[in-house]
Amino acid sequence: LTELFNRRRFETVLEKEFKRTDRYHTPLSCLMIDIDHFKKINDKYGHHVGDAVLQDIARIIKNNFREIDIISRWGGEEFVVLLPQTDRAAALKSAKRLLQSISIFQFPGLKDKKVTISIGVASAPSTNISSGETLINSSDLAMYEAKKNGRNRIEVV
Repeated sequence: LTELFNRRRFETVLEKEFKRTDRYHTPLSCLMIDIDHFKKINDKYGHHVGDAVLQDIARIIKNNFREIDIISRWGGEEFVVLLPQTDRAAALKSAKRLLQSISIFQFPGLKDKKVTISIGVASAPSTNISSGETLINSSDLAMYEAKKNGRNRIEVV
């Protein structure tokens, strides 16, 4: 549907990238992205419109990142982006650029043409990030903080 990596493929790449980061002492960042109120879009407009929104979001994400960045559909309305050789500040800048790109896009099929996203950012090295799994979990927790704090925003851990 989105022509992105699936979760299983992403997890394989994540572990390799984390090992590289650990070995060469380079930064690695992760963005967890959730489409705000996606269930309401499916309920109100139908799954065909929801699928089109997923495809549009996937395309916008791809257009906002480098070729070396790893982009995946994490599940449902969630996407994840792994940013090799990217520290926290650069990851936040990338997240802000993505949030802006989504906010100005006109989504066909939606009455108000607007969709928002919430983004969680986590970076290694960090004292509480010791594996690819903890990097993902940290970005996921940050994304839930963004949703809890009003959606359409970025939270960084």
